[in-house]
Amino acid sequence: MKPTIIAFDFEATSLNYWEPDFRVVSAAFAWMLNDGSIKTRYLTDEDEIKRQIEFIQQAGIQLVAHNASFELGVCLYRLGIDAINLLDTMRLVQVYDNGGKDVQLSGPMSLEDELAALTGELKVKTGLGLESAVTRLLPKDLHDHKQPYYKWLRENAGVKKGQEGANLHLLPDNMFESYNTMDAILTLMLYNRITAEFKDKYDWTYDHKLHMDACERIVRAKARGIKVDRDFLTTNRNLVVKECQAIEQGFIDKYQREIYYLEQGRWEDWICQPKTERGRAQRQAKGIPDNIRFNPGSTKQLSELFIDKLGMQPTFFTKESKASKKLRETNPDKEPFVPQPSMRAAHLPSYGEGGAMLQNLKKRKLVNLQQDKLLELSAKDGYWHHDLKACGTKTGRYAGGGGLNVQGLARREKGLMGCFIPEEGYTFVSIDLASGEPTCTAHYSGDKNYRALTFDLVGKEPEWKNGILMLDDPYLAFASVSPLGQTAVKDAWDAGLFKQWMSDSESVKKHLKKVRAVHKTFFLALAYGQGPRGMVNFSADQGFALDLKDAKAIHSNFWNVLFPDVHRLSERLKIQYKRQGFLVNELGYRMQPEHERLCFNMLIQSTVSGMMKVFENLLFKEAPYALYVSTIHDEVLVQVPDDRLGHFRKAAETATKQLNDFLKWNVEVRTGFVPGKDLYAAK
Repeated sequence: MKPTIIAFDFEATSLNYWEPDFRVVSAAFAWMLNDGSIKTRYLTDEDEIKRQIEFIQQAGIQLVAHNASFELGVCLYRLGIDAINLLDTMRLVQVYDNGGKDVQLSGPMSLEDELAALTGELKVKTGLGLESAVTRLLPKDLHDHKQPYYKWLRENAGVKKGQEGANLHLLPDNMFESYNTMDAILTLMLYNRITAEFKDKYDWTYDHKLHMDACERIVRAKARGIKVDRDFLTTNRNLVVKECQAIEQGFIDKYQREIYYLEQGRWEDWICQPKTERGRAQRQAKGIPDNIRFNPGSTKQLSELFIDKLGMQPTFFTKESKASKKLRETNPDKEPFVPQPSMRAAHLPSYGEGGAMLQNLKKRKLVNLQQDKLLELSAKDGYWHHDLKACGTKTGRYAGGGGLNVQGLARREKGLMGCFIPEEGYTFVSIDLASGEPTCTAHYSGDKNYRALTFDLVGKEPEWKNGILMLDDPYLAFASVSPLGQTAVKDAWDAGLFKQWMSDSESVKKHLKKVRAVHKTFFLALAYGQGPRGMVNFSADQGFALDLKDAKAIHSNFWNVLFPDVHRLSERLKIQYKRQGFLVNELGYRMQPEHERLCFNMLIQSTVSGMMKVFENLLFKEAPYALYVSTIHDEVLVQVPDDRLGHFRKAAETATKQLNDFLKWNVEVRTGFVPGKDLYAAK
């Protein structure tokens, strides 16, 4: 009897399956016989590997791989297999335990493990990688299966720790075969373990189809790459470098006197370090070395400047990490944690004008860092083959990686985004589903206030109703019921400022800029499931000081006054999660929030993720000529032939209508459409 599932794994010369010199070194296949034993096959010839995969496909046997995007890319771009039906155990692991966050080891624990758990030393590997998943889901004798091979490489081939995966070709042939084969076996065991548990409890097939469709788009987009105008990028990179230098010099000039005394003090300490008079004299003769000069990137030196020299009082302090706190709980001899003044970018403005200058400097240096990395990554062929993962987050949303995270790009920076240009005869198009989260929330909660503030009041005059400022800006509406914002908002209302809302809402927002910004931060904290104490920490991370008393009042008014039905939805989800141990959204994504308070946010985020993938499927079915570029948050980026731009706009409208017909929600999803000749213009 033929098997129904065969797991396989490639070993190759690199991860860049689109490059001409890429080669498949070997492939291992594993399948289970009727008696429960596992049979394997190992191949090293590319033509033979291709024939084996095509034979399996023609026989109607399902192929499964871990992180199937790579195997898919190899099949499409190296082996020349045009169509392949794969399943991905990485996605199955994700919907099983979301990467193992705060999840205990399954099955009975040994006495050693129980002792380690009591002392806080039990390590449960988190993440979606094969080795981490095996640690959580398969028997202990299979854990750390890569380590014997890595140890051999370190001891016999001089490979440094952390570099073993890139040097597997140095293994002896028999060890290399064993390594490859074991990966295939464990992939098969993971598939069997998870699907057996899901049987009759959870239908994972629709979510998996959306995932694999997304993987194919990502693989093809990665192989094509995004064209980079390197001359434009280099010019703007140099401008940013000069801008950083000017900001840094301006800061040093502003505090020239204080910095002089700090440098002199460090220099004197440095001179006095040698034990002999001769050594001290030699150091003094050299003058001040560069490493003694003031460094505005040093937390210690900034503390010395702002607090010791200028006498400023810090508003924000460093927080102890979870790992440090856990170690102190299990080790009474560990020294107590002492909070230090925080010099994080968000907290720097609390130190006045100089702090604001440094915050701007950090932002500009981040842009410069991204520009430098992009020049490095596009040096080979003038394209950025960016890494996008279809299952990189707990909520199932797209995640970036590969040295430069596409999700973290400075999207509003023309000197960065303007360097991305379409192919000749093509135009970029950005299709934005930014209303996705409000749409999901309004639909699932049925909250009249929430729907009014996010949808129904668009284009209508503001009004006071039941003690709430009702207008198409939820942040100002929130401020109107908050103890920190209601006075400012009411004063602006009484002064007649909101009478110009319909004609010039931006001037109203500018007048209430600080109040609106603070309440936007609070809004996001609450939407992400933060309680009052969490709000205090979240606000501090964003640069706002909030005391616990105000946090409790804001928390209560947000949920009980402004959005009571959203609150009821959140409470229902918590009860459901307690009862069954997981949640499943209506697009089939299964999740296990780390905390009950995250249930609401994970439902909304995961639903938007699934909704985006459904929309992309519909869009490319309507417009198969369009080339997928990437997805940045709720923004789908596409390249479209110039002569098909009009048709593509209609295709996007049709796909949006089909999405709404599919969802059948009481609030319709809306999309934006912006073309442009670079990715700065197409936003």
